[in-house]
Amino acid sequence: MTTEKIITLFYKLWKQRKFNEMSKLTQKSWSSTINESPLEWLKRVLGQKHIIEYKIEEIIKYAPASIIALIDVKEYYNNRNKDLSKSTYKIVLICEDNEGRATPEGNWGINPHSVLNRVKVQ
Repeated sequence: MTTEKIITLFYKLWKQRKFNEMSKLTQKSWSSTINESPLEWLKRVLGQKHIIEYKIEEIIKYAPASIIALIDVKEYYNNRNKDLSKSTYKIVLICEDNEGRATPEGNWGINPHSVLNRVKVQ
């Protein structure tokens, strides 16, 4: 699957609140950096944000096994009375083998920590 399709599907699933399916699109080595299951982390952290709309602004090949993408997102948070905000986020996708080593011959996955990396509020 292309990086653009992975990003689009990840945000589509996030908008639909399908965290289990989202977890299948994450970077393999990411799960070793958290103290809970990927599904629990996605629900707890990303579950606070509700995606209204999203658009890929730019995809930048950073290295053979690393992509940075700028995503414009319209969203609201659970604790903010549905006050909408529009922001641009810089997300990272890494191509990894089954052991979680970065390699251009692996499979692409989104680093979920990076989807919180806001670079601009509109």
